[in-house]
Amino acid sequence: MNYYLRKIDLSMGGLEYDMYQEIPKEETGAENEANDLTLLQFEEFLKNRIDEESIELTEEVAPKITYIMYVNDYPVGEIAIRPKLNQYLLEHSGNIGYKIRPTERKNGYGKIMLKLALDKCRELGINEPLIQCNNKNIASLKTIESNNGVLIKKDEETNFYKIIL
Repeated sequence: MNYYLRKIDLSMGGLEYDMYQEIPKEETGAENEANDLTLLQFEEFLKNRIDEESIELTEEVAPKITYIMYVNDYPVGEIAIRPKLNQYLLEHSGNIGYKIRPTERKNGYGKIMLKLALDKCRELGINEPLIQCNNKNIASLKTIESNNGVLIKKDEETNFYKIIL
């Protein structure tokens, strides 16, 4: 099997569009903004994701680099890395967020995708990325912990982790 991350770009089309349509609009705290878009709107979505890479960190927004993970050239999920965090993201989110299309879950792809994203974090100089997940999302908890996630905080809905690279 060939696993790789590809940064979002404007050449993405039908296969990636189909992946985003399969991933639910909202589930356990994660939102899929591309769900229910037309193909024309999807192109605008891609442009916006590309633009997010170069925004300046403020109290309201943070830069974000979005990747698609492919398995043998088939898109199975999205993972995004925030190289810099504002106070809100430090307390409520973290550096990494991801989603896997439902038909490809339970194949270990989340674990592989997170591992590949941690390599990107190293390249970006993020030595202790933060990541969180809904504490009812057992698959995500296992994915983070299998990539050496250390629980640093917990509330009634969310587990917060740090991964030391």
